[in-house]
This record gives sequence, C-alpha cells and structure tokens, in this order.
Amino acid sequence: MSDKEDTAGKHSWPWLTLSLVSLLIALAAGVGYWMQHRSTSLQAAQAVSPSTLPATFSVVSTTPSPGAIVGSDQALTVNFSQPFGKELPQPILTPDVKGNWTALSPTSLGFVAATPLIPGQKMNLRIPSGFYGPKSQSGKMLEADASIDFQIAPGTPLLMQQLLAQAGYLPLSFTPAVATPSTSQLAVTQPGRFTWRWTTLPTSLSSLWLPGQDNVVSKGALMAFQDQAKLTVNGIAGPETWAALIAFVAAGSHNLAPYDYVQVKLAKPQSVTVWGDGVVKRVALANTGVPGADTRVGTFPVYQRYLSQTMRGTNPDGSTYVDPGILWISYFDGGEALHAFPRPGYGYPQSNGCVEMTDADAKAIWPMTPYGTLVTVS
Repeated sequence: MSDKEDTAGKHSWPWLTLSLVSLLIALAAGVGYWMQHRSTSLQAAQAVSPSTLPATFSVVSTTPSPGAIVGSDQALTVNFSQPFGKELPQPILTPDVKGNWTALSPTSLGFVAATPLIPGQKMNLRIPSGFYGPKSQSGKMLEADASIDFQIAPGTPLLMQQLLAQAGYLPLSFTPAVATPSTSQLAVTQPGRFTWRWTTLPTSLSSLWLPGQDNVVSKGALMAFQDQAKLTVNGIAGPETWAALIAFVAAGSHNLAPYDYVQVKLAKPQSVTVWGDGVVKRVALANTGVPGADTRVGTFPVYQRYLSQTMRGTNPDGSTYVDPGILWISYFDGGEALHAFPRPGYGYPQSNGCVEMTDADAKAIWPMTPYGTLVTVS
C-alpha cells in the first residue's frame, strides 16, 4: 500500500506546477492590459486638458521698462518666466556697453557694467529668440525677440564741470571725495570740491564761474575739449562728447595745453591782454569798433579760426567793404574777431566791430587763442 501511495504522490506535483504557471501567466496578461489601458487613458486626458501643457518660455519684465528715461547708474535686469538653462543668456545692448551679464536668480539676469551708460544716449536692449537666444532648463526657446528701447538721462552741468576739471580744461581742479571712483561711476556726479588752479587770475574771469550751472567758463572748456578730440566744436554736450570725455578721464589723460584767457579793454588806450596759466603772456594795443559798429561788451568763447581770410561786411554808413588777405583771425562773437589789420596807429576805435592789432601782435597772439578761449570785452 505504501508503494501505491508513493506513486500517487509523485504524479500529483506536475499538475500543480502547471496550474500555478498558468495562473501567473494570466495574471501578468491582466496587469499588462490594465497598464496599457491606463497609459492610453492618461495620454488621452493630457491631449484634451490644456491646463497640463507646459508654460511657455518668455521674458516677463525688464529694467528699465520700454520707453523709460533712466540715470547712467541704472541697473539693467531681465526676468524670464522659467529658469534658464546651463548656458547663461546674453541679451544684446546697442550701442555696445562693456560688461557682463550674470545670474541674479534661476530666472533673473543682471548686467555688471565695466563702463558707464552714456548720458543722453538712446539705447536698445534685445533678447533674441530662436536657436541663438536663451533656452529654458527644459530646452524651450523664446518664440519672438524681446526688444526694449530706453534712453539715458542727459548729464548735469555739475557732472560736466567735474569731468572737465579732472581732464585739465578748466581753470579749476576737482577733487572727488572718493579718491578713485570706479569707471562705471564716472557718469554720475560725485561729492568733492573745486579749487582754482591759479590765484592770480583776473576777477573778470573768476567772477564768471558758477559751479553746477551752465556758464561761459564751462562752455569754453567744453569747446576746447571738442576741438582736441576732433569732435564738432559747438559747446553742446551730446552723447558723442560725453562718451569721449568720460573715456578721456577714465584713461587718466590730462590736457597739456595752457589755459589761455583774453581781455579786451575799451578804455583808451585800447588794448588786448593775453593770460596763460594765470600769467600775463602778452599785451598789445588794439582798435575796437567805431560808434554804430561798437564791439559788444561781454565774454565769449573763440568758435572759429583762420590763418587768412577775405572779410566782407557793411559799414555804419551803409557802404560795403571787401578786405582780402586778413591774417591771424579768431572769431569770438558773431562776426567780431581778433585779427591783424594795418592802421596808422592803434589804441582807439577804428574798426567795424573787430579787435584789430598789428601783424606782429596778432601773429604772436593767434596761437594763444585756440577754440574755446574766452575773450572778455569790457
């Protein structure tokens, strides 16, 4: 009996194994079908539910905002809707400004300027789209360029005076309270003080100085700088002049020409006195305008110069004149100029408004009257 029982037991195991395998196969098939069905259902749900679509990658805001007028020390920032990728976005500034863009946060960029934003300059900030533009962490690109136009506020008269003084174009020097302000701060007014470079200057010049206000002393100095920088000499500080002057000061450059100043005395005997760096360099007898063509009283910067020119005009009696070959001419007030003119004598009114001198005196004085030189008639 035990043998039969053993035989029956051995034959029951293969059947049980087959049953278990079949059951496992069936279960696996059921789980696979359920997973496939669930995946298809999720895909279908995503396809019909807009709320599950990823957010677009875009520029949310910038500083400055479009159309803004900002100071030269304005911080520039760009904020994105999503974190940008490993490659740092590089917005484009036009005109170009030296500096670097750096990450302020995963979604924000800031510009660290190496040179200042130029006063009065119109600027454009562009963040390009497409392959060459910024990308999000998920690889998304901007769908369209972001372009922001803004403008830097005009520089102040005080800033212009500070820079001109540091560059050596004023009869004053300027010492900033901060010994070495950074280059990026040169377009911002600095605390500090002005001091006269010479204590011997005549009051007819020193009384004209007005710190922080437009005045003829500043205008003459600006014209002198424009002339040496090969810019249009007009005494007006536009972006080109600001850029050149800031670069000049940033480089530590200094004007090496003397500071010249001219006094024209109407009292008889009429004369011209030329000052250079606080010292009288030459005194000459002169002729000014006759009644009806009087030489105007005031202080004016030299704005045009000629070695020789044919002069034309109208006399007080209505007649006209044409004088060719007039030498050593420096115009300072409209048609009035310092120049040579042959006369029997000098020291009293004889001209049609100009300041006439002998050929020798005019020739010696002409190099001392470059563009921007102030001429005071009193």
